[in-house]
Amino acid sequence: SLSESAAELAQIATTPVRLSMARSEVHLSGKIEYDETRVKNISAWFPGRIEHLYVDYTGIPVSRGDHLLEIYSPELYSTQSELLQAFTRKSQPDQSTSSQSVANSAYAAVREKAKLLGLSDDQIDSIIRQNKARSVLQINSPITGIVTHKNAVEGKYVGTGEQIYSIADLSKVWLILEAYEKDLPLLAYGQELSFTVPGLPGQIFNAHISYIDPLVDPVKRSITVRAVLDNTSRLLKPGMLAEATISVTLNASAKVITPDMTGKW
Repeated sequence: SLSESAAELAQIATTPVRLSMARSEVHLSGKIEYDETRVKNISAWFPGRIEHLYVDYTGIPVSRGDHLLEIYSPELYSTQSELLQAFTRKSQPDQSTSSQSVANSAYAAVREKAKLLGLSDDQIDSIIRQNKARSVLQINSPITGIVTHKNAVEGKYVGTGEQIYSIADLSKVWLILEAYEKDLPLLAYGQELSFTVPGLPGQIFNAHISYIDPLVDPVKRSITVRAVLDNTSRLLKPGMLAEATISVTLNASAKVITPDMTGKW
């Protein structure tokens, strides 16, 4: 025991021991990555020759419906000719009920075949209105994003399924962090985290853990932790390095709790 003056001289401070929530922080490093659920590969639906490129370099932003390229295919032309013939037969007047039914079925089958080759309903309707088969098909972008890969060259022949473009929607991105095995007991779904990136000094971003890898990397002995980030401002770019701090709250049983998730499940 010390007197009050002796405790002050020794610079001793005390606090009562109590049972309550324990709070700590985990510091992790990682980087920004594409959201894998928002990446689209544009592949050839049929064999053909690339006639013209509207998007001829990577990094260019495109919007949904923008023209990407034009491709020529004898198979596509043949299918369009079948479509027009089937439509003509279907539209003939004074047919018997059975003939009309057969013609309708044949038209529906050829229309479905055209859709399987990549023609949209609008393109099919346009071909029928103009009563003319097209030798070249225009392929449009299915999403809004950035072209991250291009395997297209004018005049090149492509086979069915061959990748031509990759387009990534960057309105949402992933923060991928690496945690060591010793950190695993302190991590839980829904935990709040904050992070910074060197490329945006002075800015602090907030997110929540949305995924913890169930497997441990056998080489690094680490676990992948992921957060989904809103990136409508396009400030965060895939490849950026990040330093994150995860707020940890432990209850009296030393179990991680996430206050933001209370009452939701």
